[in-house]
Amino acid sequence: MCKSRIDFPGHIKQYLARIVGLRPSRAGGLALGLLLALPAAGAAGNPPDTVPVDAAPADVTGVLTVLVADDFQHGNSQALYALEDKASHRKFDIRFQGAIPNGLQSGATVRIHGLAKGKDLYLEANGTTTTYQVLAPGVTVVSGDQKTLVIVADFADVPVACSASAVEDLMFSDPSGNSIDALYRETSFGQVSFSGIVAGPYPIDARSTDPCNPGAWADAANAAAAAQGIDLNAYPRKVYVLPSSAYTVCGYTGLGQVGGSPSRAWTFECDMADSYGHELGHNLGMGHASTPTNEYGDTSDVMGAGGWGLRQVNSAHKEQMGWLLAPAEVLGITQSGTYTIAPLELDPSQATAPQALKIAKPDTGDYYYLSYRLPDGFDANLAYSYLRRLTIHHYAGDGSASRTYLLQSLADGGQLQRFGEWYFIHPAEPRRQPGHRAGPARTRDLPDRRAKPRPLAQQSGWGTGRKPQLFGVDHQHGLGRLPSQHLQPRRCASGGLDGQRFSVQSHPGPGCPGVGDPFRQLPRHRRGGNLRADGERV
Repeated sequence: MCKSRIDFPGHIKQYLARIVGLRPSRAGGLALGLLLALPAAGAAGNPPDTVPVDAAPADVTGVLTVLVADDFQHGNSQALYALEDKASHRKFDIRFQGAIPNGLQSGATVRIHGLAKGKDLYLEANGTTTTYQVLAPGVTVVSGDQKTLVIVADFADVPVACSASAVEDLMFSDPSGNSIDALYRETSFGQVSFSGIVAGPYPIDARSTDPCNPGAWADAANAAAAAQGIDLNAYPRKVYVLPSSAYTVCGYTGLGQVGGSPSRAWTFECDMADSYGHELGHNLGMGHASTPTNEYGDTSDVMGAGGWGLRQVNSAHKEQMGWLLAPAEVLGITQSGTYTIAPLELDPSQATAPQALKIAKPDTGDYYYLSYRLPDGFDANLAYSYLRRLTIHHYAGDGSASRTYLLQSLADGGQLQRFGEWYFIHPAEPRRQPGHRAGPARTRDLPDRRAKPRPLAQQSGWGTGRKPQLFGVDHQHGLGRLPSQHLQPRRCASGGLDGQRFSVQSHPGPGCPGVGDPFRQLPRHRRGGNLRADGERV
């Protein structure tokens, strides 16, 4: 096991504390941990520091704030959980000694019976002497126009490298349609848009050598905008664009509040378009697009790593946001069979088949999601390894800000893949007839930027992937059968061609073991300690 250590330095933890008015602990840490799905029980914690012996029982009811700092360069993400008491308006740093409750989002009203000392509020791992209760979930706006104020703020000695007009194009008005607004219109099928203004650049009283303090920088930027007559209350969402030198002192590319409205986001890379899209995705309530071994490993989704260009979100995120709905657009699967999937990029009103398949995982209550991607619209930025393949994701399926996990992308040709009790096959596509010519790979025309479905490329023939695709799903307790012309026999599949059908054995044959269940191998992240990017404790 690799023992290299990737962790935020102490000054980053200190500035995260200042954002929400908290302080670091005497042990030098904050309530920082990876924000992801955790098992409901059975995962003992490894606390970063012990509960002080003189901590007193406290019953606190208030509104939760969750902030996530994203270091794309090192693949590291850390989160801060804070609670403001409704009665006293005191702010507490929540220190989870055991498993972090699943998918926490800002704006939720919670009640914690814990142990408090100063501004630290501890929840012990045993769950008996301390308790955590959600009284009301946070209201996360996932539809309609998001009124957004973007403020460009210069340090006294270093300006932001991008002009305000360049930032405005990136956010709202790129003439070729490559804006954050256009991205969310496309990936939400017209249900979410971003509109607003870009203010600045404003000089603020800070230098590139100052300690990292994005909370103070945001306050200074707000004051400068208000002094110019801008009504801050007219924009529930705010984005702060700061010089790239802030990355040097802070150690991360962006910062976003997870869920809730109003919300705030920061970026220190003014020309990294997907940094804006990523942090605003956190504001909408999405967690990271990960793989079992990499925090940002699913780069088919803007909630994965930054620096890969703008692209849509995966099928699990689309269902979480309510942009794809069951059962017409997300079909639940309970038995073996052959199923048809329409491309994920297609507007649901134009789709002739479901755009995702959803399979319950009974031992955990989570789900597998199956989808099919094409290089249409913003997804023309996707790597080839994601295109025209059966893509398998894992997600809690509960609407929370838990991570989604990319497990596998199966190319055509009848590959057999096992996940737990399920086997997935991507049948080979029939060859195009001679003379067929594919149309353009993408279109970028947005006639009037209103919430209309983006026109998709006109393509012909199965080989281009525009038609719905057939996929075989074989459960351990039954055999799936697929037309032979869509399959090629595989060495590891027993049985064989049977007229017009192809049988796949419910268990792999000798010498061809299944890959097992990757979800069982996912890192069981716990609160506290030092975590690598893949979640292993070091």
